[in-house]
Amino acid sequence: MYYNLIYTKGDTFAVQYDLEKYVIPMSAKAIFSIRDKKNTLLDCSIDATGKSLLLFSISAEDMGKLPSGKYYYDCVIQYSDGRKVTLDYIRELRIVEVAHGLL
Repeated sequence: MYYNLIYTKGDTFAVQYDLEKYVIPMSAKAIFSIRDKKNTLLDCSIDATGKSLLLFSISAEDMGKLPSGKYYYDCVIQYSDGRKVTLDYIRELRIVEVAHGLL
């Protein structure tokens, strides 16, 4: 499947992970991260306890701080006992400029 994303610079970022029939069985938080090659630039964490649908949102204001370009994203479940599970491998996020009102 193709999971690379393209987003418009300065728009609110919203993404969901649907675990279908799997429900996170114990106390955990889910962390969605946007990174460059070395550093986490933005992240969003939610309480994932008992959930099978994980919804993440990063404000337009925060997304507007990232210059246009190529980034990477991933989602990790961090359990209260210290275990971490990555839901997918790191994927690409491109932030692009859009020219509004040129027509």
